[in-house]
Amino acid sequence: MKRLDIRKLSNKYTFKKLRQAPWAIFGLLLVVIVMKFWTIDAIAFTNTSLKYVDKAAQEAYFNQRYRGKPFLLTNTNKISQEVTESSSYIKTSYASKQFPNKIAVEVEEYEAFLVLQTASECAVLSTEGTVLEIKTYDQPQSDEQKSPNSAPDENRHPLQNQVSDVCNAYVRQFHTPLVYAVEVNANQEVGTQVRNIPFDEIYASIKVVNALYPGVAVIRIEHNNSLLKLHLADGHRIVLSLGSDVEIQLKRLILISAEIQKSDLEYEEIDLQYEAPVVR
Repeated sequence: MKRLDIRKLSNKYTFKKLRQAPWAIFGLLLVVIVMKFWTIDAIAFTNTSLKYVDKAAQEAYFNQRYRGKPFLLTNTNKISQEVTESSSYIKTSYASKQFPNKIAVEVEEYEAFLVLQTASECAVLSTEGTVLEIKTYDQPQSDEQKSPNSAPDENRHPLQNQVSDVCNAYVRQFHTPLVYAVEVNANQEVGTQVRNIPFDEIYASIKVVNALYPGVAVIRIEHNNSLLKLHLADGHRIVLSLGSDVEIQLKRLILISAEIQKSDLEYEEIDLQYEAPVVR
């Protein structure tokens, strides 16, 4: 029986590894070279147009940030997250690699629902009730102060004298209704701030009112810690309690509105605070 010479075997395998080493090094260098020179050429937003987001500005920013970076090593999930966080008007975004060297980004925007104005701020709400933007402004001048000799505009907003130029610009840009919100304590109107406004309740209420009274806009909202009062353009008012389930109260509104329509009842206010709504 032949005896195995361990030293010879060891030398044989070492020599074999040494022969293979240059190829391994060459392969590694090739990978490094490919990674270095196979880079992102462009990031393109695939949406034909965006309603609220500046597409050109977004593309310029992300191209400056990512162009020239390794294509294969780039994390598209990170790009998607950054695009979504870059604007409050972006709901979701999806980035994907397109060979040989392009990143495509598809964006879904929020849809503006209404502009809510307080004594010093404008807030844009989405169709989901999300606050998209808040901007402060100086106290608006009345129409008479701006142009004393101008004729009144019959198509103006019922509270036009109180509408700021900032809020009005949002309305024209987004083609959304404007609602004026004030805080009322002890029957006195006090300035409110956006952070004090019950957005969820306002959003839910306006959605139901819009469905029940098409073409009749909510133009003013009064609120405090316990009460929410909606003023409609036709002069009617709807009162809800913020201390009770607003969803239940809105169901009452649907039922009582149907009864009012059937009986052709004249009224000024529907108070939904009670289990049996009060019509005045």
